[in-house]
Amino acid sequence: MVMSTDPFVPSPTAAKPRHGQNQPAGIAVPPAPRWTADRPGEIGPSGPPASARFGAPAPNAGYALKLAERQSAGWRLGPSEHHEDAVAAVADLAMKRAGSFGRGPAMPDIDVAVALLGYDRACSDDFLERRAHAVHEAAHLYQRARALVDHIDLDLLRRSAEDAAAALVDAVLPAVHTVDSH
Repeated sequence: MVMSTDPFVPSPTAAKPRHGQNQPAGIAVPPAPRWTADRPGEIGPSGPPASARFGAPAPNAGYALKLAERQSAGWRLGPSEHHEDAVAAVADLAMKRAGSFGRGPAMPDIDVAVALLGYDRACSDDFLERRAHAVHEAAHLYQRARALVDHIDLDLLRRSAEDAAAALVDAVLPAVHTVDSH
């Protein structure tokens, strides 16, 4: 029968790992070689290639969809907007914000995206029309969602939710004709 050792029982000194160098004097371990992203799908230290519609990689980015869906009950959608498109647009913006910080999405990312798109308050009819057109089919058309996300400036996206709500101006959403669905 094997018994586990109580964690409060000290181990003998000879059983502890040695951290000192165990090579002959004058010989040192060479430094590790520099890592390069040379396999397909890897993103190196310089980040992803700078290109339109490339996205912002983040760990566990899909969690933003769950967070957006969890918060969506209180959103104010326009008469021609669909719930799934709003959730996709908010989640995509949250993913970009989280990726810009090099971490996975969290609820503050959702709050900023909701504030930028104006789902947390009443908006003008003109803004509602532009938002409905900008997020239309965002849940189904990748290019439409990427065009919306790429349009919003990263400096604006990295603000707090309160600052983002105050910055709800024409620069947030593109004009109706600028977001294409190709």
